[in-house]
Amino acid sequence: MSTSSSSSRSSSSEKSFTLKSSDNKEFTVKESITIQFETINCIIKDEESTTTTILLPNADSETLTMGINYCSKHANSKKISKEADLKKFDLEFVAKKDLAVLIKLVSAVNYLDVKGLLELICQRIVDQIKDLMSEEVRKIFNIRMISLRRKRTAV
Repeated sequence: MSTSSSSSRSSSSEKSFTLKSSDNKEFTVKESITIQFETINCIIKDEESTTTTILLPNADSETLTMGINYCSKHANSKKISKEADLKKFDLEFVAKKDLAVLIKLVSAVNYLDVKGLLELICQRIVDQIKDLMSEEVRKIFNIRMISLRRKRTAV
């Protein structure tokens, strides 16, 4: 992955696109990687493949980098990796991230519509919160407890 302000063609003449994050960082990414992002596929189809720079307002550079790295490994895996190697990569990919990063990443990945990565992250989040008390989960996700007494008096 490299940053660039324009689309380019690789030595194998694979088409590339420039992805622009919400914090205005640009990433030149090969089509074999971008096809894993359903949101990007829709944009490309809607623009009839004339678009080379794709704005992604719901993904910052940090989360976009993680998504590109994941999709890059999966794009290359079809050629060189065994399924067991890919499964190991997936587990290590989410295991190295703390809960705050996973929550931020799940939002961007949901927007980008990368189904495999979304499922992987959601499962990791579930695994991390399943033994927590409800108060801890509410704090993590910034969920406020509404008092039933207050709610009844409002009605």
